[in-house]
Amino acid sequence: MAVIKYKVKGGYRYMAKFQFQGEPVTKGGFKRVDDTKEWIATEKKRLKNQPEEIRGAYLTFVTDYLNEKQTLHKDTFRTRRNICGRLMAFIVENGGSIDVALVDIQRFIEPYISSIPNPKTSNRHLRELRVILNWGIKKGHLRYNPTDGIEKRSVEKYIPYVPPIEDIASVILCADTQEEAIIVTYLHTAARLSEVLNLEWDDINFDLNSIRLWTRKRKGGDREPRVLRMTGTLAGVLKRQWKNRKSEYVFTHPTTGEKLKRDHTYFKFMLNRLCKKAGVKYFSYHKIRHRVASEMYDSGKADVRHIQKFLGHTKMDTTEKYLHGLSVVENVMDDILNPKPSIRLVSEKE
Repeated sequence: MAVIKYKVKGGYRYMAKFQFQGEPVTKGGFKRVDDTKEWIATEKKRLKNQPEEIRGAYLTFVTDYLNEKQTLHKDTFRTRRNICGRLMAFIVENGGSIDVALVDIQRFIEPYISSIPNPKTSNRHLRELRVILNWGIKKGHLRYNPTDGIEKRSVEKYIPYVPPIEDIASVILCADTQEEAIIVTYLHTAARLSEVLNLEWDDINFDLNSIRLWTRKRKGGDREPRVLRMTGTLAGVLKRQWKNRKSEYVFTHPTTGEKLKRDHTYFKFMLNRLCKKAGVKYFSYHKIRHRVASEMYDSGKADVRHIQKFLGHTKMDTTEKYLHGLSVVENVMDDILNPKPSIRLVSEKE
């Protein structure tokens, strides 16, 4: 504990300085030594006994969190890292220090969330900060979550555009061999973007007629597989892709032969180009996943729990958002898609 005397215009003032659990605590502006000592005693007692206090420096806390969470999906990791950085910038811009202690961030969080103009983005930041700070509770940095009591903002319900199955078929008919294989894989598995891009030939078993999809969208970022039966159409396009294979990955860049990535210009603008060529409204890869969920539900051949398992969702409410108006999971897409003439054309296309 230290009481430091310093000179100011018109006289002297005193600064209190002490360490609490390895972190410096300071406050200046006291006119008397006794007042300074009294504040130190009171502050130490408050820090020790008040249950909602947080220990440690914010930057150290964030660094520890990000170092431990390297296995998260790269998009999730990037989002949380950016949110932590934006909160730090907000703190500095609003009178805080870059060395701000965790004990002091509580007063910044609600104003930070409120400062984000878009309600949906604001709610996303609140949700991610809540997850990060819950990690702090488990690690002993926190006794309670500073986001508790902060309510989500109301968001106008948004109904996303989901392409009709006929538009997807029209796009496939305009595609080359690999483009067709990519879109058919999305259509007949309802896979996530990364699940298709990460497909290796080891994940395809033509003898068992199965396809294995890997996801990192799990707590902690661990990779987890799900295995689906392949439809006849899917098996057909993948066998053709196998004959022209260039690496251990199923889908590769047509020029370089390397694994296909989402930021490759060829892949990034593929659907945009094909939709224009087919004369249909643009849709994303993810919207194919939504369409498949709707087709399964509307067919009456799969209940919500089956669809949940097929899509690889851990929560039922996530699946329900997809529905508009299995060690090996059975694939009912043959029964659902093949009766449609526009989809049968896909398998007949050469």
